[in-house]
Amino acid sequence: MKLKALWRRLNKPIATQKRYTSLNITDENPFLGTLEEQEKQIAAIQAAEAKYKEDGNLEALVAFWNRLWSGKGLVFNGSAMHFRAVDLNLEAGNRDQAWRLLTKILFRHPEYDVRVYKYRYKMMKDEKRYMGSLEHLVDRYAVDVGFDREHFIKEAKSTIRKVDVETSEDAEQIAEHLADIGEQTKDIGELHDLIKAYFEKIGWLDW
Repeated sequence: MKLKALWRRLNKPIATQKRYTSLNITDENPFLGTLEEQEKQIAAIQAAEAKYKEDGNLEALVAFWNRLWSGKGLVFNGSAMHFRAVDLNLEAGNRDQAWRLLTKILFRHPEYDVRVYKYRYKMMKDEKRYMGSLEHLVDRYAVDVGFDREHFIKEAKSTIRKVDVETSEDAEQIAEHLADIGEQTKDIGELHDLIKAYFEKIGWLDW
């Protein structure tokens, strides 16, 4: 989320924010706090973001968010706020911490699985870990209700071309085969075994 949009959201009075953060102490998620705990945490976030707006101290803001996640994490709902710490750590170059936070988010909120996969896919592409990024891409599409073959192939081709593929036709063929694998099973372990077997078959190492 862009800082200005985030700031507009955080700068709203807590009573107004309820429609954004889904403050609801009756929610079944065990990581939600009481209404008082939620309002207290939102106020602390507002203060930390306000300070950052004034002094631009990214290190201090990252430290604040990491401290928050070292404990209970966020005690209120709201996907934008849950990924704020990930974005800040990536901006600060703390990729390992960002990866750990994504794991925590996925554990606490399985409903954010597609967004977590998108973050990890992009991180692996940025690090040129193309085999791993393709595995995550297959995972993400496979866990959806229906495997969107057309969109998967379009997204996979751009990564495949960065490995060792000379033509778009070759990339298309590999993407088609990965789509075939993705449509076979939703079991993540089985998916990875099939993908690795295919990579070995076509002579790709772990790039």
